[in-house]
Amino acid sequence: MTLSAEQRQHLADIQQAAWEVNQSVAAILAAEVVPVPSAVWAFPVGTEKYPPEMWYCAQYHNPIGANGHTGIDLNLDVSPWGDIDRGMPVCTVADGVVYVTGYSTSYLGSIIIQSEHDNKPLWIRYWHLADDAQFRLWKASNRVFAGECLGHIGNYKLGEGGDHCHLDMRDQPFEPHWWFTSHPGGWLDPVPILEAHLDPLIVKAMLKRK
Repeated sequence: MTLSAEQRQHLADIQQAAWEVNQSVAAILAAEVVPVPSAVWAFPVGTEKYPPEMWYCAQYHNPIGANGHTGIDLNLDVSPWGDIDRGMPVCTVADGVVYVTGYSTSYLGSIIIQSEHDNKPLWIRYWHLADDAQFRLWKASNRVFAGECLGHIGNYKLGEGGDHCHLDMRDQPFEPHWWFTSHPGGWLDPVPILEAHLDPLIVKAMLKRK
């Protein structure tokens, strides 16, 4: 059966409304579980074969102007570069609670974890994750622990080139698709926060292009 343009729009409106209700319920559930401070922090990327020191930051936190950017983009600094990091695990940096999961304009998964830093709430987004079984395990209010695998780096925008782990932080709750241009304020630079909890020399090595 072929749907008319009006019917397709009506179906899209229903799907959007259902998604919004689901996100609201997820946020309420997450708010009922209060995270405890994380005694141990972990690196968001890195494996035994490719430790954090073998990665680099392709784009830093600079939420200013049309070409600004929140957080950091992490790539594997290994020849032949490109999308060699596709499928690599992305891990939680601190203990916390899943605030919400969803999808965004990158066509990939996003998980926001509510954690703590300096005795204050901190929301951390792990973005551009593959829509795989590991990613789908996580639901709002799930507890997570530093170093747990949330998912894997996905095929960015369903094309060749650009795969990376995007990590950003905010001192207020936010949604998987939010960006600073439409929701300014509250965005934090992850680098000094990571350096406060991890070996700052390794953090610097993880960010530096070799």
